[in-house]
Order: sequence, then structure tokens, then C-alpha cells
Amino acid sequence: MYQCHIENFNIIISEIILAHKWIFMPGDGTNSYANGRGIYGITFVLSGTAQYNVGGKYYEMHKGEIAFIPAHLAYIVRNVSNDQYYHFTANFQIIPDESSKPVMDIINSNAPCVFKVKNEMMYHNLIERLTSVWVEKKPGYKMLSMSILYELLYEYFKEYMMQNLNTGLVEKIEPAKSYIDTYLTRDTSLEELALMCGMSVTGFRRAYKSIYGISPIKYQTGLRIQNARDLLHFNVHTVDEISQLCGFDDSNYFSRLFKKYTGLSPSQFKKV
Repeated sequence: MYQCHIENFNIIISEIILAHKWIFMPGDGTNSYANGRGIYGITFVLSGTAQYNVGGKYYEMHKGEIAFIPAHLAYIVRNVSNDQYYHFTANFQIIPDESSKPVMDIINSNAPCVFKVKNEMMYHNLIERLTSVWVEKKPGYKMLSMSILYELLYEYFKEYMMQNLNTGLVEKIEPAKSYIDTYLTRDTSLEELALMCGMSVTGFRRAYKSIYGISPIKYQTGLRIQNARDLLHFNVHTVDEISQLCGFDDSNYFSRLFKKYTGLSPSQFKKV
């Protein structure tokens, strides 16, 4: 099971290569990717069953299942049922980016990341829209296709992560996270946060990081810095005022921390 966090996941798509629906009749398939793809893909099964041979390991995909196909993956696909294998595929390129880290386990996997979707109709609608826009190629189709593919990938990654999370643990630490989000400028100790969840400090810290990929204090600090960035863009308040508004009593400490997170001092950031 991949360790995926439920916040701050992102990918940057540089180009869509193809978006289409395709049929393999019983016994048909393709060896086109036996030496690797070189492009990323997402596949959704509309009907039938196919077998994917990935380096001698076999994976089956059935109606209502979706898979992310990493660019480096070499495989052979074959319809192993008595019915037609009808599926949608979009192929695209991704630009590596710092914000992609939470989903890199999926992107760099040595196997297709497959699961049964909960809302087939939603995926059907997205696929119909993307396929139609891509095939018709009206003015602006590349921009519109990109936006629909982003929505499709967002739903895929969100659902994949939720299926691989300990939902009981998410609910257990929710009081602390909700408190941080609501009272962002208040300084709250780990002991207080752990008490809200009925957990020991050690257990709470470990649980929080396993779910969100970051400690609760760093999570709070990151939100404060993001809030400071937004306020600096408006260019209404002084740096000292923004420091106070974001929960930092010491503006010098705020400036050092801001530069650590952004690479720029608050004054420099205001000029960007």
C-alpha cells in the first residue's frame, strides 16, 4: 500500500498527447508498450475485462475500474474475456514539480495503480466531455481539454488517497485539525491538541504526520505563511502588521521564517 497524504497533492501537465475511447475484441490487445510508454496515462474501463502483463506480473481491469499508468511502465494488454474490452485512455506528459511529491509513489510506481471507482457516472461524464472536446478540436480545445483532464486526475488522486487512508484515524485527529484551521493565529501546544483527540502527544504527532505528511505545528506554520503571502500581495499592511495578523508576535522571527519558506524576505516578496 502506498503512503499518500490527503492534502497538498498536485501535478503539472505540460501536454495532452491523446484522449480517446477504444475497443479490443476478445483475444485482441496490443504489444505497443512492451518496451515502455514514455508518456503518462489514465485508463477507465467502460465494459469488459483486460489483462495487463507488467514484467511477468498480471493485473486484470474490469468495468468501473480506473488506473494511472506511469510513463516508465512497460506492459502488454490483452482482452481475456468473451466480450469486447471498451475503455477510455488519455495520454499526457507531466512536469516534475515540488508540489507533486505527495503523489510521486503513484507516478513512479512499477505497477498500474488500479481501483474500483465509487461514482461511475461522474467519471463517465468527465470522460465523455474530454473525448468530445478532444475529437471535435474546436478553437481553444487544448485549453478546455487540459482543464477537464485536471478535474479527472484530481478525482482519481483524491479517491485513491481516501481509499488508502485509515479513515478511523482521520476522524480521531479531526478535532485538532479543525481547531488549527479555525483558530490559526492562536498558539496551541501539542499537549493541548493531543488532549482534544484523547491521545498521547507521541501518538497524536505520529498519527497527524501519517495522515497529512507533516507535523501539526509545521502544518499551522505553513498556513500562517500562506496567509502572510496573500496579505503581502494586497500591499495594504506593513510587514509588522502582517506579522501580528498571522499570529507572529515577533516580526523579526516572522521575517526569518517567511524567507525560510519562500526564499524571499517579506519586503522582497511585496515587490514581486
